[in-house]
Amino acid sequence: MIPRARIIARALAGSIAGCSVNIYTAGSRAGEAVWIPRAWSGEQTVRGSSVPINEGAMAELVARRETLLFSGADLSREDYAHLDIRRTLRSLAFLPLETGGELVGVAEILCFEEEVAVEEIAALQEPAKVAAVALSAAHRYESERNDSLASVSRLTQLYDLEKSFSSTLEMDELLPIISHKFREVMECSAVNLWMLRGDESLELMHQSGFDPTTPIGSLQKPGGQFAKTRRGNSR
Repeated sequence: MIPRARIIARALAGSIAGCSVNIYTAGSRAGEAVWIPRAWSGEQTVRGSSVPINEGAMAELVARRETLLFSGADLSREDYAHLDIRRTLRSLAFLPLETGGELVGVAEILCFEEEVAVEEIAALQEPAKVAAVALSAAHRYESERNDSLASVSRLTQLYDLEKSFSSTLEMDELLPIISHKFREVMECSAVNLWMLRGDESLELMHQSGFDPTTPIGSLQKPGGQFAKTRRGNSR
């Protein structure tokens, strides 16, 4: 996606003299909808790794989903707080990158030398449509590739589990291997390995990681509440 975003930024910047262009795509961070900066042409001006989707002047773009052009004189610093600029901003424009009814990204255009004309920004609407399709296709490709890599990784982990479990028949050696490998796969804080006893009770035989609530040798009586999975602690 980043290579395509760079091409889009350079193409748009080349259409308007003396302007910088930032390309964002829609995403999420910690459950919050954000714009993620992907590329720029001209000055590097984005302050952080993401911008809240409803922050400043960009919030109006989400609400209206149309090309926006602001005069720098009409904006307050809070309207573009996500930008790190030390020059007078003459114009600020936003082009929605939308395809199939989905707002996949935004092109942000910053002009420092003189105010840009409405006609110049309007002329970029058609290239913006092509850019939106290109970014959407790149996003789908990356998603499919990541899914494939995750599947390959999972198969590799399963093969490693089978190979590790078959490496020994000694119970004292096998229990730590099982606990450790499952902790690696599940990426959890602790794994407790319970074994069924002759009286149908459960005994905690091995622990990988740290679980202060259940010491080794703990027993669960028949019919009692079985160990549960809690956040940060898999039993």
